[in-house]
Amino acid sequence: MKIDIDSVFFVDRDDFCYTLKESTGKVDKDGNEITKTHGYFKNLSSAMMKLRVIRASKSVPGEAIPLALYIEQLRKQTEDIKKFMQGLEVEE
Repeated sequence: MKIDIDSVFFVDRDDFCYTLKESTGKVDKDGNEITKTHGYFKNLSSAMMKLRVIRASKSVPGEAIPLALYIEQLRKQTEDIKKFMQGLEVEE
């Protein structure tokens, strides 16, 4: 089952795990979507926490940032994910 998070990120769920993926916007020679896998998780909450780190890292341009700014971005992403998860029943 595919769970869309936004226009770029989604989670594939199967009988064994939740796989966090990112759409690259590209297709292979057979017309299949090319995705980047960011990890395999035992529950949706863990996948969303990984997404928090990815988004915080991508939200600040450049390679070196102050720790305080990175923590601020993590907090913002955590709040966004909490809003997304509200009302969802999540298996632990």
